[in-house]
Amino acid sequence: MKIRIITLGIALMLSCVAINAQRTTSITLGVSPYGYAKSVAYWDKNNDFTYFYKPTIGANICIESQHNGLASLTEISYYQGDFDKWEIDGKTMSYDMLQKEDFMQMALTQYWGGNLFGKNKRVQLPLYFGLGCGYVQGGAIHNVTGDIAAKLRLKFYISNHLGIYAGGTGRLGFGSKTDKAISNDDKDKHMIVGNLLCTADAGIIISF
Repeated sequence: MKIRIITLGIALMLSCVAINAQRTTSITLGVSPYGYAKSVAYWDKNNDFTYFYKPTIGANICIESQHNGLASLTEISYYQGDFDKWEIDGKTMSYDMLQKEDFMQMALTQYWGGNLFGKNKRVQLPLYFGLGCGYVQGGAIHNVTGDIAAKLRLKFYISNHLGIYAGGTGRLGFGSKTDKAISNDDKDKHMIVGNLLCTADAGIIISF
């Protein structure tokens, strides 16, 4: 009888710890030690400018609010990477597209999502989808973009107030760029700017 009572007590304690492992509000501090980045400026099939970058690195800070397994995540992020190569098709009037500038991106993103499994447990797998804006610099591209993003994290809570995570993020941004005419015989060209960034992420979770 005593053994059953002790076993029941331990089970209840572990249950309470698992429930408390997910707090209402958390701050996450993360790094992205590896990433892939590509930027494109496109007018038509004859004027297509693509820039590739060597593996990027980055960092981010997030504030997350959770309720019943659903989450709202606000993230500020920064990434950088070295220029790798370009694929240049066509020409422009007012831009030098043959640039080898390194990649940089700053972004603010609002995510919404929830746990695929592990609701209120020590081990959780949340999936988030987000909208945001960013500033991208690289090659001839210096543009503000509107972004769509997705984030997957495997989270493990060491205690009620501290955890770690690993996962990945994918971000796709769109903007516009005006190639201004330099003579009266030409017209301005309005190019679409696109940026793809995929990163591997890891960090710590501080809950309160």
